Amino acid sequence: MIQTRRTDVDVDWYRRAQIANDAKADLFISIHCNSMPDDKVLTGYVKDKKGKKVPQYKTVKNRTTKGTETFVGAYRRINEMDAGLKENEEIIKEKDYKKKGTYDRTDPEELIMLSLYKSLYRTKSLALAKLVQNNYTTLNKRVNRGVKEQGLLILQRAAMPSILTEIGFISNPEEEEYINSPDGQEEMITAIFKAIKQYKKEIEN
Repeated sequence: MIQTRRTDVDVDWYRRAQIANDAKADLFISIHCNSMPDDKVLTGYVKDKKGKKVPQYKTVKNRTTKGTETFVGAYRRINEMDAGLKENEEIIKEKDYKKKGTYDRTDPEELIMLSLYKSLYRTKSLALAKLVQNNYTTLNKRVNRGVKEQGLLILQRAAMPSILTEIGFISNPEEEEYINSPDGQEEMITAIFKAIKQYKKEIEN
């Protein structure tokens, strides 16, 4: 296992995917905490100088939204994976790559191979995301917000099956406490680890 960071210092989105690509990792898993913006609530109306009604709002913190959700890269941006695959051509060509030394983007056969890899990685990403969400729900009794797709840069540039999992909402005091607790962290890691084991077993059978 390779961690993209071990301290509370931000690592550029491109760099995180690059670390995984350079290591020729089998999976890329990005773990995040979610948060909800404040809500605006209508409190009534007042009249302006012209006698027109103007709505009045107050800001209310959203402290109730909770649950886990896991993202895979958006299909509409799947071609952005080319950048990662280009940097790791041996992933595609394997033994043939070592013989040729280059990857010809105009070769129809190699373009088809590239397309197949992107489709395979997406299918595997979805499979892993579903297993992660299922484990959150069954092991930890968390609210399941489902598997979703989104055009996240960190996922689009990873040349391997990849997911981004949101482990809870820090805007919700109850979930924030759970996320910060040793027991909560142990449960979440256990759920993710079990999902990886299940995923490995599925793809090897």
